[in-house]
Amino acid sequence: MYKENVLQLEDSLCKYHGRSSVLLTGGGTSAIYLALKGLGVKNQWVALPNNVCVNVVLPILYSGNRPYYLDIEEETLGLDPDALRGCPVKLGAVLAPHMYGSVCQIDVLKEICSNLSVPLIEDFAQAQGATYRGKPVGSWGDISVGSFGSGKMIDVDHGGCLFTDNSDWMASIRSFNDSLPNYTPDMTMKIDALGSLLNKLYNRYFSTNPNAISAQFVPEALRIKSSFLFQFEPTKAGEIQDSLDHLADSLIRREQKFQRVRDAFSDVTGVEVFLPPEGSVYWRANLFFSNNRDHILQALLSEKLRVSSWFPSVSVFFAANSSFVTPVSDLVGKTILNLWVNEQIDDEYIEVMKEKILSNM
Repeated sequence: MYKENVLQLEDSLCKYHGRSSVLLTGGGTSAIYLALKGLGVKNQWVALPNNVCVNVVLPILYSGNRPYYLDIEEETLGLDPDALRGCPVKLGAVLAPHMYGSVCQIDVLKEICSNLSVPLIEDFAQAQGATYRGKPVGSWGDISVGSFGSGKMIDVDHGGCLFTDNSDWMASIRSFNDSLPNYTPDMTMKIDALGSLLNKLYNRYFSTNPNAISAQFVPEALRIKSSFLFQFEPTKAGEIQDSLDHLADSLIRREQKFQRVRDAFSDVTGVEVFLPPEGSVYWRANLFFSNNRDHILQALLSEKLRVSSWFPSVSVFFAANSSFVTPVSDLVGKTILNLWVNEQIDDEYIEVMKEKILSNM
């Protein structure tokens, strides 16, 4: 039965994203790792926006490569094409995520990569269901990767996917995937422990001593490399298929809740609600604060409200003394708050959130 579920899910995903072949992976981190391994990229720079989750950087390190952090653009919060054009180092690959569910200029990035003869890896982990210029995200990259992990648009807390129309690359990727171990619950425990360590370091040192973050986080992240790299668990296929079947309805509900958040803060001085480009989906409602962001964040967290401040410039977690210049990413990291718009949120919750924010501004 599980094999039939896997085959059905693979077929559904290919049709949904307009691709010829897909590999179900252990997670989004495994998918990026396999993409780089399958492309034969090693000991090279991999360009990516500085405003991403740490789990996007880890597979670059795990595959024996080096991340090169570029700035983002204000309009999409995605990789800035001008920054990519001006990248001063020779690249082995470019990783372009649609951050926050907001579609980046993936067509422009694709053209730049083509001119540079560099493969483009599109990451739609936070944007499944989005479209760009009438085409689904996941259909643009030389390789495209997604995730069904915690907090994603399809959230079953396990699994990812990798698409490519290049049969040679896919054959190589499948071979590398076959060498990965099967999933065990112990892997999740170690990943969760690393996440807890990162949150602890971030809260303690981000404003005062960012060097302490990278000094403690990177060795631990490298130590548990094997916990991030594993094969897909077939028992999850049916759950992912069901979520995919209901994704359109889920996206509508998210948009409705986003609009309620937007309405709630439309007249609040010092708060700007980010409106993503057409075709985007709503991973979170992203608010930018002109003052007191950190104080507001801590006040909300003390009330156990669902809020986060992702994503600060990720280079601080891996290379605090680096010379990467990313002013837009840095500004976003210092001013953003993400409010949940998923099934856990209702109108009353939005009003409570607004009241708490106003009382701490």
